[in-house]
This record gives sequence, C-alpha cells and structure tokens, in this order.
Amino acid sequence: MAEKRFWNAKRREIALFYVLVAPFVILFIATKLVPFVNGLYLSLTNYTGYNYDRVEFVGVNNYQRVFTDAQAMSSLGRTFLIGCITVPLGLIVGLGCALLLNKARKGLGVFRTIIYMPSIIPTVAAGLMWRIIFNANEGLLNKFLGIFGINPVNWLGYDHILAALVIMMTWGSTGGLLLNLAALQGIPNELYEAAALDGAGGWKKFTKITLPMISPILFFNLVMGIIGGFQLYAQPVLLAPGSNGVLNLPLKPTYTYMVHAYQQILGYSRFGYGLAMMWVLVFIINILTVIVTKTQKYWVFYSD
Repeated sequence: MAEKRFWNAKRREIALFYVLVAPFVILFIATKLVPFVNGLYLSLTNYTGYNYDRVEFVGVNNYQRVFTDAQAMSSLGRTFLIGCITVPLGLIVGLGCALLLNKARKGLGVFRTIIYMPSIIPTVAAGLMWRIIFNANEGLLNKFLGIFGINPVNWLGYDHILAALVIMMTWGSTGGLLLNLAALQGIPNELYEAAALDGAGGWKKFTKITLPMISPILFFNLVMGIIGGFQLYAQPVLLAPGSNGVLNLPLKPTYTYMVHAYQQILGYSRFGYGLAMMWVLVFIINILTVIVTKTQKYWVFYSD
C-alpha cells in the first residue's frame, strides 16, 4: 500500500513538472523552432514574400549567389573592419570603467548608474541623440571642438561617418560593465597583499592577478561582442542621412552586411536570398566563436 502511494505521488510530481514546463516548450516551438526551420527552408527557395503558395526549390543557388555578390562581400568586409575596431574598444572601455568604479568608495551607486546608463538607453533614442551631437552646424561636438579653434567637421558625411559610428558604439559599450565589476570584486584581496609583499607594483598586479582572474568574463564579453558586431544594423541606419529613421540607407563606409540583407528582404522582396545571407552570417559567427573558444586555453584562467 505504501509503495502504491509512493508511485501515485511520483506520477503526480511528474505530471506537475510537465504542466509547469509546457508553456515554455510550446512558446519555444512556436516562436523559435518553427521560424528557425521555416527560415532555413525558405533560404533554399525563390520566396519573395508573396508567392508562398507557389514557392520553387532552388537548392543552394541563393548561397552561391551570396559569395558572388560583390556588394554582399564588400559589406561583409566592412562589417568585419568595424568589428575589429569596436569590439576591442568596447572591451577596453568596459574594463576601464569597471576598474574606476572598483576603486570608488563614495557615491559608487551614482557613478555606476551614470556609466552604465548608455547601455540601457534604447538604440533609437541613442541614435537620435548622437545625430544631434554630430550635427555639422549646431552639433555639441563641433561646438566643443570650436573651443580649441578646430573648424566644424561634417561628422555625418562620407569622410567621417565611420568615425562617428565608432564613437557612438564605443559610448554604448558599457553593457559588460557590471560583469567586469562583479569579477573584480570577486578577486581575493589576499592575492594583492601577497603580491605587494613580493614587491609587485600596480602594473604587475594588473597583468599577473587582475587580468587572469577576470579572463573568463573577458572571454564572455569578447564572444558576445563578436556576435553583436556582425549583427550591426540599427546604429548605421540611425546615423544615415535622411529623416526616415530605420528606413534610411547608410553611406557606403557604414553599409554593413545586415543592412544589405535587410535591403534584399524588405527593399527588393528577395526573401529567399536575404535569408540565405542570414544563414551565411550564422555560419561565420559560429566559426569565429569556435576559433575564439579554441584559443581560450592560452589566455583564459579557470580556478579549477
């Protein structure tokens, strides 16, 4: 009798478990798995957004076209260049801000809020704000440079738009600040005391203790930076000339791979080709993530 009650209770526990996880599973299938599979299928077709009932299977033609599309390849190279600039800058700025906050004693909460705020401001609002700052005539940046006798710069023009984009993205790169700060505060103070007894200076402590101890967080921020860098779309569009917001077409120096993909899908109704571009990007991001993961054994320190 006791055994029967045990198994009845076990069945109720299992049933309750499935009832609790069912909403997540259903939502995952409906919003993630089905679009995932459907997008992969449509990338192998001539789907235009209007011909779903008469879609033709074209195999890997769309993928071959990506690598023969000069504009797609040039935009991919441009995206890689921007990422090579912004990702390291973002890591340095995020770590630098965390080091400053880690040393602060009074008003830590206020300074933490101020420094972290750029990463929580909506992208569209930040883009509009920076368009005002970069304005050639009345922009705050040119007014500041004018104090030092520097002539106004057309930051949103062809020659300087890339620099403007880098500045904007670096300003908003404090998203990993709290993770860096938590990692810094988790380093045992005894390590620094022991290093001081051995005569180690500030730089020695930073390179031999601080960096190794927070290297797992730096690795995580690097991977997330690579993923975000290759998906760059909103910032170039918001800095582009025009008044159509997210429908603006960026200038060539900031015309990224994702912008080109969106143009193919939404501008020219080439859904199949645009989705193939997306899947090529997924493949590239995964390859780079694997490469970075393979290198972690040389520079990431795990205490275990």
